[in-house]
Amino acid sequence: MNETVTLRDLAKMIDHSLLHPTMTDEEIRKGCELARKYDVASACVKPYSIPLAKEILAGSDVAVCPVIGFPHGNSITKIKVAEAEAAARDGGTEIDMVINIGKAMGGDWNYVSAEIRAINDVVRANKAILKVIFENDYLTETLIIKLCEICSAIGVAFVKTSTGYGFVKQDSGMYSYKGATVAHLKLMRQHCPPGVQIKAAGGVRTLDDLLLVRSLGVSRIGATATQAILEEAKKRGIGATPVELESRHAALASGAY
Repeated sequence: MNETVTLRDLAKMIDHSLLHPTMTDEEIRKGCELARKYDVASACVKPYSIPLAKEILAGSDVAVCPVIGFPHGNSITKIKVAEAEAAARDGGTEIDMVINIGKAMGGDWNYVSAEIRAINDVVRANKAILKVIFENDYLTETLIIKLCEICSAIGVAFVKTSTGYGFVKQDSGMYSYKGATVAHLKLMRQHCPPGVQIKAAGGVRTLDDLLLVRSLGVSRIGATATQAILEEAKKRGIGATPVELESRHAALASGAY
């Protein structure tokens, strides 16, 4: 399967993730500088980092993308709404929020829908857009489809697979994490209209991973491996002029990254 792309096309698919709980201000600063250098879509930051991100990204084409209710989505709705409103007013133009996962798994769809709608309303009122994080590792296909239907009816900008921190405890007592999988990305694209975009997060670490999810209809990824992905693109001759290249879709066989 071939892709015709420019380097900018690929860079503008990336939300550079600066969300690890141990990140210092200096590490966040360097991450924002990297996001600016590579002209990605956004720098994805924790809400307290919005002023720092705004300072570094001022005058660039890189958005500030704070996260809300991150990573477990368990705050009450009015707190998540207030957090989203503050983030948008402080300069976040793209907002990634985590659903109440337990409410979704318990089938309380009125709660889930009302919360997403309230957050989407306040975000849009402040001229920002909303990405809704499902945390697919915890969910069945039936639940993912239902969430796609709810988000499509509300008209959110994006649905997103994962936070990057949704580790699932196994019978052995160990924790594992898949993040974005081929099967789930296909499912989400199938059950959302074209106006609702798909963001893949968790495990998209190489140029081939990026090209694979792009071929599945994904328009944005969350990544920490931004530099490695885009430098590999340059090595393959991808620059300002559109080029056609064959992606090496090794991940497709396993269905996960």
